[in-house]
Amino acid sequence: IVNDANTAAANLSQGRGIGDFMYVDLEGPANDPKYNGTTTEAKAYGASQASTAAYNYYYLVTYQGVAGSSYPIIFMDLEAGNPGWLAGNPNGLNRAVFDGFWNNIGNDVTSYGFYGFVAGLYSGPGFYSGYLDESLTGTWYWEASAYYTGSGSPGSCTLDGLSINGWVPQTSFGQSPSSSSCYMGWQWATMSNPGTDWDQLDQNRLSDSCG
Repeated sequence: IVNDANTAAANLSQGRGIGDFMYVDLEGPANDPKYNGTTTEAKAYGASQASTAAYNYYYLVTYQGVAGSSYPIIFMDLEAGNPGWLAGNPNGLNRAVFDGFWNNIGNDVTSYGFYGFVAGLYSGPGFYSGYLDESLTGTWYWEASAYYTGSGSPGSCTLDGLSINGWVPQTSFGQSPSSSSCYMGWQWATMSNPGTDWDQLDQNRLSDSCG
């Protein structure tokens, strides 16, 4: 973690890449030891995970020598590998966990002396539509997308491009890349090398506000 984060931050200082971000493998409501099927408890579980994430950020930066996040965003990683998510978002329980984290992460990080942080979402279109599928206004989106069918990298891009060397990004989170100021990146892989993935981010968009 230390080497990867600091290398990314050093690259940014030399005009390469976009630096480092923090992400959290967010767990769903059914993985809560206090799970009782209520949105109140699910939201509390999301808030608890925000509190843990804020402390971990503070600890890594203060005591482990990790470079602070290049942008004040902490991404919630929502995917099938993280336990506890309920198919279909029954009774809004999945969304309640999301809201608990989203509502609290800024204040929690501020309590450790790091200011201006907000929540972002990293997820794929399939998982999002099956487990959350609700409006995410004001949330930064980092999409895990489908395979790129060409060879090599799609090349440099801005997110307003609907096609990049023949690669068309997915439309998910209720927004298309060209219509949402919050849509800031994709993670993708090539069919020729499916075990390796890359990230394509729009640094210009990160300089704007997400609303």
